[in-house]
Amino acid sequence: MYPRQVLGSIRGFLLIAGNMLVEYQFPGSYRRVLEVVAQLRQKPREVFLPLAFQPGEMAQVDWIEELRVMIAGRLCRVQVLLLVLNYSGSFYCEAFENMKQEAFFQGHRHAFEF
Repeated sequence: MYPRQVLGSIRGFLLIAGNMLVEYQFPGSYRRVLEVVAQLRQKPREVFLPLAFQPGEMAQVDWIEELRVMIAGRLCRVQVLLLVLNYSGSFYCEAFENMKQEAFFQGHRHAFEF
């Protein structure tokens, strides 16, 4: 009697080898299938493109999670708008009572004036 892992791997091999035999006429061995599967499972290399921006070309903006702050002795909930300039990494943030479109536009205007 084979252990469960061995039976699972044998079943897997038979399935893979059967498919390869039918589709590609590949009568490969168990060892070769394991080698190919191991190669396919290897962690892919990280691929990235370096991003370069001209001054004033692009900014990213988003709302930060709701924060609780003390204002005039009262605990209040505020929404914080954060705008980051991609070229310099400089940022601007402003707190609002809500995340309505009016606040979003006002935050942009204030950031550009800043």
